[in-house]
Amino acid sequence: MPDRPSVLFVCVHNAGRSQMAAAFLTHLSGGAVDVRSAGSSPPTR
Repeated sequence: MPDRPSVLFVCVHNAGRSQMAAAFLTHLSGGAVDVRSAGSSPPTR
Protein backbone atom coordinates (compact mmCIF):
# COMPACT_ATOMS: atom_id res chain seq x y z
CA MET A 1 0.00 0.00 0.00
CA PRO A 2 1.56 3.34 -1.02
CA ASP A 3 2.07 6.09 1.55
CA ARG A 4 -0.18 9.12 1.45
CA PRO A 5 1.35 12.35 0.14
CA SER A 6 2.28 14.87 2.83
CA VAL A 7 2.01 18.68 2.67
CA LEU A 8 3.23 21.30 5.16
CA PHE A 9 1.88 24.85 4.98
CA VAL A 10 4.04 27.41 6.80
CA CYS A 11 3.47 31.10 7.51
CA VAL A 12 5.44 33.40 9.77
CA HIS A 13 3.16 33.57 12.82
CA ASN A 14 0.74 30.66 12.15
CA ALA A 15 -2.00 33.26 12.60
CA GLY A 16 -4.49 31.61 10.30
CA ARG A 17 -3.22 31.56 6.72
CA SER A 18 -1.47 28.19 6.92
CA GLN A 19 -4.28 26.79 9.05
CA MET A 20 -6.87 27.80 6.46
CA ALA A 21 -4.78 26.35 3.62
CA ALA A 22 -4.44 23.10 5.56
CA ALA A 23 -8.19 22.97 6.20
CA PHE A 24 -8.98 23.58 2.51
CA LEU A 25 -6.59 20.87 1.32
CA THR A 26 -7.84 18.40 3.93
CA HIS A 27 -11.41 19.03 2.82
CA LEU A 28 -10.70 19.01 -0.93
CA SER A 29 -8.55 15.86 -0.77
CA GLY A 30 -11.13 13.99 1.28
CA GLY A 31 -8.41 12.98 3.73
CA ALA A 32 -6.19 11.46 1.04
CA VAL A 33 -3.35 13.87 1.90
CA ASP A 34 -1.53 14.16 5.24
CA VAL A 35 -1.73 17.93 5.90
CA ARG A 36 0.00 20.01 8.60
CA SER A 37 0.43 23.71 9.29
CA ALA A 38 3.07 25.58 11.25
CA GLY A 39 4.53 28.98 12.02
CA SER A 40 8.20 29.77 11.47
CA SER A 41 8.18 32.33 14.29
CA PRO A 42 4.98 31.81 16.33
CA PRO A 43 4.08 34.43 18.94
CA THR A 44 4.36 33.61 22.63
CA ARG A 45 0.65 34.33 23.27
